[in-house]
Amino acid sequence: MNTTVIMAAFVFACANAFAQKAPKDFYIGVRGGMGTCFFVNADDRKADSPVQSRLTFGGGGGIAIGDYLTPHFGFEAQVLYVRQGQNYRIKAGERDSSVSLTFLKVPLMFQYTTDRSKRIRFLARLGPQISFLTAATRSVTGGTTYSDVVIPPRLTYYDLFNTTDLSVVADAGVDCALNDKWSLQAVFRGEMGVVDAEDRTLKAPGRATTLLSGAQLQIGLSYTFNPLNLFSTQTSEKDKEKTPKVEKNKTEKARKEKSNAFHVPVE
Repeated sequence: MNTTVIMAAFVFACANAFAQKAPKDFYIGVRGGMGTCFFVNADDRKADSPVQSRLTFGGGGGIAIGDYLTPHFGFEAQVLYVRQGQNYRIKAGERDSSVSLTFLKVPLMFQYTTDRSKRIRFLARLGPQISFLTAATRSVTGGTTYSDVVIPPRLTYYDLFNTTDLSVVADAGVDCALNDKWSLQAVFRGEMGVVDAEDRTLKAPGRATTLLSGAQLQIGLSYTFNPLNLFSTQTSEKDKEKTPKVEKNKTEKARKEKSNAFHVPVE
């Protein structure tokens, strides 16, 4: 947890320093979410598996920095402290097992946003994510004594997993501009692991690959340092219609005044 705080402080410091000479639309924000998480393993889903997967919830939060390279396309990087895991029902002995993993996740995503001159716009992101395992625990409750996991001497449950994990993350939702600088967003986020989360040297021979996956609702609040002032530069359709009429009236008035100035009455 101390490592997470230090890294978050470092990212905020870098962002603040960069913001002094930041390009247009550079922003920083906070992100948080909660949803389901699960291990994708073919062996655990077989009928003869010693365990049965149960619905599991997880979540977390952190910070984000990003920028728009064009009016629609940009990038966003996040640093998130997240809890994931999997709940099981151990068939032999009728016991409940819960695996809890905590990660420091760093997704690097390309993003697309529809017309940002609108107050509410559609948002979508896609990119790779690297995760660093910070803790791993397992608890077993109820039923009779039974153990389905054998941990070698001098090792802990943490050692059964790889310390780094790679996945693909994608999200889509809406972004609502509160004003030129502040915006609030809500996105549906999904991730799928692409490498085995378990240590191959310690897992049972022949055991299938375990992929860490999940889906959640994420809420975010962003602050833009140098906004493009999209809203203040907008001209409504009614204003556009009024402008030619006003200019026309001014022109006609000027002509009449000029005509009167050179008109000489005849006696």
